[in-house]
Amino acid sequence: MPASPIRFSAVLPTRPAQLLKPFPQYTGVTQSDLPFGRSTYHSLQLEISKRMSNGLYFGVAYTLSKLMEAVSYLNANDAKPEKVISDADRPQRLVLHGLYELPFGPGRRFASSSNPVLKRVVGNWQVNWVANLNSGAPLALSSAERL
Repeated sequence: MPASPIRFSAVLPTRPAQLLKPFPQYTGVTQSDLPFGRSTYHSLQLEISKRMSNGLYFGVAYTLSKLMEAVSYLNANDAKPEKVISDADRPQRLVLHGLYELPFGPGRRFASSSNPVLKRVVGNWQVNWVANLNSGAPLALSSAERL
């Protein structure tokens, strides 16, 4: 893809009215109709969650995906951009997450005192965790330099 689809024309100003403009060296703007590129994303997403007894929650999510893009030209004379796997593609993602409500405070196994200060300090504590596992970036196996 060319460096910029917008080109500025720069010429020396020859009229006095042009000299009074904020940027007198630019006399016009030309915008080309080249495509700016396309991308497509396809994925399969699965999620399983389970609320267990005693305040324990566990969940697993898996994504299998592909991100394709056509934003650069392999050759200067190509009619349309080359379709390739994007550098941002991460084809697999696994997320494990969980929550455990600690058994302290009112209505729980430990420290269920009627003292209002103790209820507020000790009660309603949770432990949460999340683990993200992603596959890495795709390998660039081509020695061709894109335009």
